[in-house]
Amino acid sequence: MKLFLKLTACILISIQSVSVKAQDADKYPDYVIIKKGDTIVCSIKTPFLSMESVYKTEASKKTIRILPWQVKEYYINRDSITYLSVRKNGVKVPDFMKAIEKGAINLLEERYIKMGGTPGVSGYMSSTTNWYISKGSDTARSLKTSELFFNKSKKSRKNIFIDMIKDKQEIYDKYLADDSFTFEELRTIVHLYNTGKWVTEFKR
Repeated sequence: MKLFLKLTACILISIQSVSVKAQDADKYPDYVIIKKGDTIVCSIKTPFLSMESVYKTEASKKTIRILPWQVKEYYINRDSITYLSVRKNGVKVPDFMKAIEKGAINLLEERYIKMGGTPGVSGYMSSTTNWYISKGSDTARSLKTSELFFNKSKKSRKNIFIDMIKDKQEIYDKYLADDSFTFEELRTIVHLYNTGKWVTEFKR
């Protein structure tokens, strides 16, 4: 009887512990990984009219700026999005980019708005998306853009991509057989490389 009571008490304690952790996860569902490698469970917010996100933990309650030279990765649960700190084309100052695919190879996205026109006259606004790729380092190399012109030849960008996938022969052969350089194709190949799963349609 005593053994039964002890087992019951242990089970109840375990259930309460799991419940508390679940509540903490609901309250602080996001995380940041600092450069040292420590993972901090927290709540992340992006202030209105600001591109700089901040986080706070249950212990401190104090908001802390998420800076790309201090944080190497952060995840926002409500959007299911991971951002990685990378150096675009090897520049010294890092910046955050949205990870479209994350794994052995990272496929990254950068979007920005351009506005123009003359004061008092109707202007214009356009959106540009750039895609970068990285493997085994924090250096992200230019791969594609939604703009009409690119400062690198298509051949050189295809070679960058090929160099990253050629160590997996079947995937390399598949890419050459498809002979496509669309974003959808690149993402499909990267996803296959990272996970071994073939997906042709992704939610955006």
